Amino acid sequence: MCAGIVVSLIASLAELPHYYQAATLLHTAEKLSEQHEDKSAVEAYNNALKIVPTSKRARVGLAVSYFRSPDKQDRKKAMAVLQGLTLDKHEWERLSAVMPPAYQRLFTDAKK
Repeated sequence: MCAGIVVSLIASLAELPHYYQAATLLHTAEKLSEQHEDKSAVEAYNNALKIVPTSKRARVGLAVSYFRSPDKQDRKKAMAVLQGLTLDKHEWERLSAVMPPAYQRLFTDAKK
């Protein structure tokens, strides 16, 4: 049993550098996004998602940066990034502040 715990601990520690790197990239992306440096933010969000593809925070942030772009292709990318996510109130407010109304109508309210 003790050996199993040690193996689990070692495996967890081996993953730590990846998650630390992803957290650092996410922090950088958020700072870039706050400064409206969206092209650089998109790159940092995408790099974070390469490490942790399930990061909801990175996906929402990436979508915000894409929606701020005047390029209609970027808006389509934003929708693809958001596919399958359930958004909380804060995430929806953040997205709807930059999302064109035509795209907002594509979302449904999921009541619990």
